[in-house]
Amino acid sequence: MNIKSIFAMAFMATALVGTAFSFVACEDDEKQEVVLGGEEDGTFTANLDIAAGVGPKAIKLATVKGQKVVVLTLKSYQPLLTISGYETDLPEGAPYKHIGQQQYQLRNVKSTKLADGTLQLSGEEEVTMKLRMVMGNQTAANVPFTEYKTKVKTQGTLKNGKLNLTTTFRPGHMPMDIVYTYTGQR
Repeated sequence: MNIKSIFAMAFMATALVGTAFSFVACEDDEKQEVVLGGEEDGTFTANLDIAAGVGPKAIKLATVKGQKVVVLTLKSYQPLLTISGYETDLPEGAPYKHIGQQQYQLRNVKSTKLADGTLQLSGEEEVTMKLRMVMGNQTAANVPFTEYKTKVKTQGTLKNGKLNLTTTFRPGHMPMDIVYTYTGQR
């Protein structure tokens, strides 16, 4: 074999290897996620209905106005929800006289775009929440926030700048669910 043949074979081998890498690179580019962003992202001002109970038998305890729910899509079809904290008194006869919660985030929410343009939200994840639950003989100023690791189930919709979101969770050894329903708009 002469020297020209060896260089020609080396050149062809290099060209083939380089082509294979560029085909692989193109294939990887085609599979990248596209960030949605845009119309579904934003800050929503909502009314929060707080209920306690199991399933459809949950009893509404309070409504908190002016809650903020921030929707930010970092990855395709997986928005990050940041929900503002609140403090509110509960009606007489409830097991607590006052309840408060610090801001928390939901990171494992999936979104599906329906045929009518509605963005359907759903998810379930373990979240660390800080709650303050004040018994009848205590004052809120003397009761610290307690950290709870709890499983949060999320369901809701976003359409035309309107948010309907329900989160359900059971902190600690509580015998019933706490159900938050957010209804609002951007």
